[in-house]
Amino acid sequence: MAARAVRARINPAVPQSPRPKQQVLVSEEYRALVRQLPCARCGHAGATQFCHADLGKGAGYKTDDRRGWAGCGPHDGTMGCHYLVGSSGHYPKERRRLLEAIYARWTREQILQAGLWPSALPPWDEQSE
Repeated sequence: MAARAVRARINPAVPQSPRPKQQVLVSEEYRALVRQLPCARCGHAGATQFCHADLGKGAGYKTDDRRGWAGCGPHDGTMGCHYLVGSSGHYPKERRRLLEAIYARWTREQILQAGLWPSALPPWDEQSE
């Protein structure tokens, strides 16, 4: 049976307000460190991109950089893990979000263990995930 589209009815008598943007932490220093790491998924080094996590994203919204992960871009005839995990549609949304959380934790651990965590960036609360 085909899924049926459902239209939401908006009551014009109820004022609509835009969703306020959340304050997310952005750190160019952290992003640069992430790009120095090998890919969190496949281990390929040399083509790493900073990958934003999908959780909390929307039109015009990005997520906290501390949720980002090291993912390879195109290399050796492949589209890379950044594309595979983030844009290809290969993984269902819930699986993609789980993988991104795992890769982000690994990414944070690598930077912390190297003693390179940016001093201006508050540490991530690993218990909050």
